[in-house]
Amino acid sequence: MKKIYTLLLLCVFLVSCGTFGGIKTPSSYIVLNEDLKLDRAPLYYYYLKAQVLARKEQTRQAIGAYEKAIKLCPNCVTLLKELAMLYIKVGKPKKAVSFIEKAALLQPNDKTIFVLLGRLYAGTGETKKAIDAFERAYKLDPDSPEICLLLGTIYAQSGFYNKAVEKLDRLTELLPHNPMAFYYKARVFLDMHFYQFAEKMFKKALEIDPFFTDALNDLAYMYEVQNKPAEAEKCYKRILSYDRSNPTALERLGNLYMRQGDLQRALQMFERYSKVNKKDVQNRLKIGIIHLKQKKYEKAIRDFSELLKDKPEYDQALYYLANTYQEQGNTDQAIIYYRLISPKSRLWKLAQIKLALLFADRNEYKMAIDVLKKALERARPIPEFYLYMGLFYEDQDNLDSAIDIFTEGLKEFPQNIDLLYRKGIVLDKLNRKKEALKVMRTILEIDPDNVEALNYIGYTYADEGVNLDKAEELIKKALKIRSQDGYILDSMAWVYFRKGQYELAKKYIDLALKYVTDDPIITDHAGDIYQRLGLIDKAIKFYQKAIILNHENSDLIKQKIRRLEKKTNTVNYNRLY
Repeated sequence: MKKIYTLLLLCVFLVSCGTFGGIKTPSSYIVLNEDLKLDRAPLYYYYLKAQVLARKEQTRQAIGAYEKAIKLCPNCVTLLKELAMLYIKVGKPKKAVSFIEKAALLQPNDKTIFVLLGRLYAGTGETKKAIDAFERAYKLDPDSPEICLLLGTIYAQSGFYNKAVEKLDRLTELLPHNPMAFYYKARVFLDMHFYQFAEKMFKKALEIDPFFTDALNDLAYMYEVQNKPAEAEKCYKRILSYDRSNPTALERLGNLYMRQGDLQRALQMFERYSKVNKKDVQNRLKIGIIHLKQKKYEKAIRDFSELLKDKPEYDQALYYLANTYQEQGNTDQAIIYYRLISPKSRLWKLAQIKLALLFADRNEYKMAIDVLKKALERARPIPEFYLYMGLFYEDQDNLDSAIDIFTEGLKEFPQNIDLLYRKGIVLDKLNRKKEALKVMRTILEIDPDNVEALNYIGYTYADEGVNLDKAEELIKKALKIRSQDGYILDSMAWVYFRKGQYELAKKYIDLALKYVTDDPIITDHAGDIYQRLGLIDKAIKFYQKAIILNHENSDLIKQKIRRLEKKTNTVNYNRLY
């Protein structure tokens, strides 16, 4: 939205004032006070010389000639205005301001001077002064559509939406059959998030001009913001019905289809767009990404490789080409392209993580860790470098080294939840429960709604048979946030089991098994709960399934089965052990 405001406010200053190019300035504007008894010959000499130099694009020399003319006639408004225009041309708007301010004092009833002054103020960031200047012009001519538009635009840009709407209302009164008037009004409503009013104004503009492409594109954008993709699609298709090559509609419709997961139609739009703008690397990249998502690896490789021929250091093409090779299973090629990404690229850190994960997937943990250690030496660290290094040590059961890495990372990022949580889990694996609980409590101090920490503390209390009321409170809070998480439901079941509330325990373990069907611990818990309720046959089946799921303590599970069989005088001759 602000882009259009900037374009409006910083549009060429030649409107409404004389120029030095091909538009002649009436000589009557040169006010020579006869009482001053000036010698007109030198004045006109420098004035004409300045105009000739300006037409020849010898701007700096023209400025010198104008300044000499102004010394001879310091109150000549035309000279002041034309010199200001030259200073604008050479990129010195602040210098121009002083001359136009003087012109405004000399001719306080000339609206064009105040319009120009307002534009200059807007261009130099002096918004309040710009508004004042435009308001002065408006008082001089309240029927000027240009001034209404300028005021409406700058008020909207400054957040004074009511005043913006007031001036744009005036604009539509003055130009009731001009679609642009309603279009600008719609843009202001859009910026205010008054979508209903914006839609009405866009549609009014389109009633006047059904082929008003900018209005259709912006209306479609508004529908996308409102999550109305069908309406947005209709607008883009309407544009393409009479302008098949409209680049904005093709690109946006392609993006819309891509967000919806309709890759084939997105591809069609992007391929049509590429015929309009063959050099758009982002569009070519999107085509490659779609081929990658469609698992058309050879096409994706061709797309990214051709991009790299034209732009060898294009980091996104390098990254996605590496991704494609990785998905294809050609990890050696993937490694090459991940390593070609420059450390200056925003994708470099992500590429290092992907490279490390690639080595880890190949069980080359030493290489994976080495990648991240070198990344830490070369660049400002990010938490993920420490996190993945710790995870790689954890995967190798080198838990002490994992703790060291997580601790090192927490020195840099003391409030990083992921590092804290993994450290707590590894401490738990080392049976350092008190330290693990302390870490999880630290997480809750940072994020009181952290589900993983709530569940860990609650389950740990339940497993140890302590603080059961507190455990119930914590897990209930976790379930409010994530009600269909089988692991949290299992924790709730285990709390009630420890409290001796077996029917409630059964309710929650049944729900847990609905969402998680292949976890040996949850299945073992189900066996314990069903056993307490006297449902022996079902309990035995749960224990047997826990063994099939490779429970870490299968010998204990077998003992449970034997005890139940002995108690009921039944023997299962089809045991799975």
